[in-house]
Amino acid sequence: METPQDRIVQLLTRYSQRTATEAELAELTEWMANTSNAAPFDALVTQLLEQQTSQQSKAQDPNWEILYEKVLAGRPTLAAIPESVPVRSIRKRWLVAASVAVLLGAGAWLWSINSRETTASAPIVATTPIGPGQEGAILTLADGTTILLDSIVNGFVSNQSGVEVVLQNGELNYGKGQSSNNPSYNSMSTPKGRQFRLQLPDGTRVWLNAASSIRYPVAFAEKERRVEIQGEAYFEVAVNKSKPFLININNKAEVEVLGTSFNVNAYADEPQISTTLLNGRIRVSGANSVTTSDKLLLQPGQQAQLKDDQFELVKNPDLSKVMAWKNGLFNFEGTDLKEMMRQLVRWYDIEVVYEGNVPDVHFFGKMSRKLDLSTVLAALKGFGLHFRMENRKLVIMP
Repeated sequence: METPQDRIVQLLTRYSQRTATEAELAELTEWMANTSNAAPFDALVTQLLEQQTSQQSKAQDPNWEILYEKVLAGRPTLAAIPESVPVRSIRKRWLVAASVAVLLGAGAWLWSINSRETTASAPIVATTPIGPGQEGAILTLADGTTILLDSIVNGFVSNQSGVEVVLQNGELNYGKGQSSNNPSYNSMSTPKGRQFRLQLPDGTRVWLNAASSIRYPVAFAEKERRVEIQGEAYFEVAVNKSKPFLININNKAEVEVLGTSFNVNAYADEPQISTTLLNGRIRVSGANSVTTSDKLLLQPGQQAQLKDDQFELVKNPDLSKVMAWKNGLFNFEGTDLKEMMRQLVRWYDIEVVYEGNVPDVHFFGKMSRKLDLSTVLAALKGFGLHFRMENRKLVIMP
C-alpha cells in the first residue's frame, strides 16, 4: 500500500524527470503549501539529500527546457494557496525540492514562487561551466618539498623522521613515531575548491574544508599534542587524558581537548571564530588568556564565538548547519547574501563582485555540494537574486 511519503517521493522523482503532469505538479505544490507538511517534508528531503550527495547532476539537452515549458503552459497558480501561508516558506521548500530533483536526475531548473504565480526558471548558462569542489590538497614536508595530493594514487607518500606517510582512499595517514620535543613539522593546505582528510600520528582524524590549512608535528611531544589551523576543520580527537590535544587558531584562540569531536570555523573573512562541540569536552581560550577564569568550558551541543577578543557562549547552535560541509551539503538556513557568497567563493573558486547596494536577502534550505555552480545559482534565482557570470566572476546586481 502506497504511503504519503511514497507518494511525495514519486512526485519529486517525476518532477525531476520532467514527466510530471499539470495535475501532479499542482498536487505537489498544494502539499508543500500546507504548513502542517513542513516538518515531514524537511525530514524527507534531508534524508534524500544525505543519501544521494554522491550523485552528480547531468547536463540536459537545452530543448528539454522549451518542451517542458510547453507541457507546463497551463501551470497552476498560487490562487488556491491560503493567504496565511508565507511565500518565503513555500519558496524554501521549492529550493530544497529543486536540489533533490537535481540529485534524482534533473538539470539546472526549478520552480520559483514569485508574487501570485509559479514560473519555470531557465537554466543559468556560464561561458565555461564551473563544477563543484573536490578532494585535493597540498602537502608540505619538513624540508619544504610540496606534494599535490590530487595527483597521486594510494600508497607510500614519504618518510618523515622515521614516520611513514601513506595515502589510503582519500585520506593521508601518519604512522606512529617516537615522541619528540624537537619534532619535524608538516602542513596540509586546501586551495579554494578542495577539501581533504588527514589522520595524525596519534590517530586523531581531521577533515579540512576548502581554503584551510593545518600545521602539525610528524611525532607529538611527550606531554602534549599541539597543532595549528586556519580556515575550517572538523576534529575527531583520539583519547589520551595524559597528553592533552591543543589547537592554535589563527594565533587568536586556543582549544584544549581531552578526546572529543568538534568543528572549528576560523576563516579570516568571517566575523568571528566559532568552535562547536559535538561530543566530549573542550576548553576554549583567547590568545591572551592567562587564568582558568579566562577560559570557556564547553558542553556537548554548545558553541563558543570569539569576536573582538570577547567570547560568547551559544548554548543551542544549529548543529546540522555547522556540520553541513562535512556531510556534503550547503545549509542556507537563515543565511544572508554575503555569508552565502563566501561559502560559494571557497567551494567553487570564484570571485564575487557587488554592483551597487548589497541586496538584503536571506536564504533557506539545503543543497548538495556536488552540484555545479550553475545549478546552485538557478535555485537561488528563485529568491529574487539578480546576477550575471563573467567567466569565474559572479556579479551580484541590485
